[in-house]
Amino acid sequence: MTTTAVSNISWSTLSQYTGQNLEATFMALFAAAVPAEDHSAVDAAAFQRDAAALWDALNNWNEEKPYVNIATSNASGRSVLTLLNPDQPFLVSSILAELARHSLPVHLVVHPVLQIQRRASRISGIERFSGKTAVGDASSPVSVILIYIPELHDETTRTQLTERLHAVLADVRAATTDWLLMRTRLEQHIVELEKHAPPVDRREHEETTAFLKWLLADNFTFLGLREMSYRNAFAADMKVEIRPNSGLGILRDERAQVFDGIRDVSSLPMDIQLFLAQPRLLNFSKSSRIATVHRSVPMDVISLKIFDGQAQLIGELRLIGLFSSAAYTESPKNIPILRRKVESVLEKAGVDPKGHDGKALAHILQTYPRDELYQIGDEELSRITGAILQLQERQRVALFIRKDTFERYISALVFIPRDQLTPHVRRQIQDALEDAFKGVCKVANGTLNESLLARLHFVFAIDPANLPAYQHAALEARLAELAAGWGEGLRQCLIDAYGGAPAALLYSRYGNGFPLAYQDTIGLKTACADVAALAALYEDERIKLRLETAPDRGTGQYSIRVFSMDNALPLHQVLPIL
Repeated sequence: MTTTAVSNISWSTLSQYTGQNLEATFMALFAAAVPAEDHSAVDAAAFQRDAAALWDALNNWNEEKPYVNIATSNASGRSVLTLLNPDQPFLVSSILAELARHSLPVHLVVHPVLQIQRRASRISGIERFSGKTAVGDASSPVSVILIYIPELHDETTRTQLTERLHAVLADVRAATTDWLLMRTRLEQHIVELEKHAPPVDRREHEETTAFLKWLLADNFTFLGLREMSYRNAFAADMKVEIRPNSGLGILRDERAQVFDGIRDVSSLPMDIQLFLAQPRLLNFSKSSRIATVHRSVPMDVISLKIFDGQAQLIGELRLIGLFSSAAYTESPKNIPILRRKVESVLEKAGVDPKGHDGKALAHILQTYPRDELYQIGDEELSRITGAILQLQERQRVALFIRKDTFERYISALVFIPRDQLTPHVRRQIQDALEDAFKGVCKVANGTLNESLLARLHFVFAIDPANLPAYQHAALEARLAELAAGWGEGLRQCLIDAYGGAPAALLYSRYGNGFPLAYQDTIGLKTACADVAALAALYEDERIKLRLETAPDRGTGQYSIRVFSMDNALPLHQVLPIL
């Protein structure tokens, strides 16, 4: 296919070729999809050449599988990513999320949806998709995508990214193709629940049924579904197995994991085994997998117990996907299951709903991290929210820890006086918790409102087999030290060493003189001794040396610290002496 020849190409002329021929029409439609504010950032002639290459790909494309290509662009210093795929929901957001996982910033996205007619496998007509397809129309809407990204010189990197994008598009196709089937299967489960009353409390039965109907009202993005069979429930040799051919969406492949190791129940902690066997209708958790469709976050897992006609536990219906925005913004009092939790906590607290404590507790529940509110049990929620209520009277650093049901994540809520919260302190707290749990931070959020306390929420992915022992009180005390700040710690260390008045004088002179790099690497005891050394320079010395053991560097290791009043001592003079 020969590119339309145009001299002195510009954005205004690019849009004038509709009707000349199919390629010119494509070029005009594609150029019209570029926002006017981006015209100055992309050369029109270079864009035309990149779009012409995409036209050739479109004309020869077999729609049975996606087209993905990464090439060096004519636009200086960039690679051009081009994709062709039958138009489906979540395409662009899923692609951009994958690029973000590879730390690739996006310079420009062009994404028209075009109605393509073909005759004998060749394009015979092209127009912008209106959103409606006429009955009997053989044409199909196609997402035509061009994305400028930083230039990828390495062929291996381009190949790996291409493979990952193919995997993302496959997940998008599986999830969107099976969307109606997944909804239908959940509707069947609701009918089964209403037909055969399970062996649970009537209120739990009603709330669960209402919640599942609430999910179907566009409050959950279904990505995958599968059924699990329970063999020998309540027995020591209980087995959890995937029911053959039950998988839909991204769980079509039986090798796809939701929770690592869940098939081998005997290897799981006893409390998890008991949970799997108990007659509880509904459970929320987070998957070990990050969503490749729509949003790059750990996927939500909703587990629904299945009972037979004799009220015997026989399996589980497992939904995997993402809660919609309404699930996070709607008042918990209006969401089935959550409204019951809120009522339970308020009732157990025994506070006057119209009084100060009642209103404060209701606000705590209303603003509680929503993922936590779904996943936490009633008893634990009552304990934590009651402790948070008490914090309103005594502003201090407080830590609340929750393990998820399958012990793949630890959630940590940290409350800190807002005047102590800085970006540096927040990072130190995250690092301290990561070290304590030997985990990887997956979620880090902060909330500031009219309260005197700021709230930090972290979620850490952990290895349950290698979770170190930690003392809650000691860890909370460590966070309090970090929140108070290094300077406050130095002040207290000086008081302990020299008494109140001398310490106040020393701190006023030197306390604010240490840079962050020093604070991050030097302990408070060493810093206290350094302050004394600096003070000695002013008294009667122009240079001071201190030799001390360095046990953190290994047995028999020492460090020498050099303090000079007048000039820094060059290393090339110091090292030969040492």
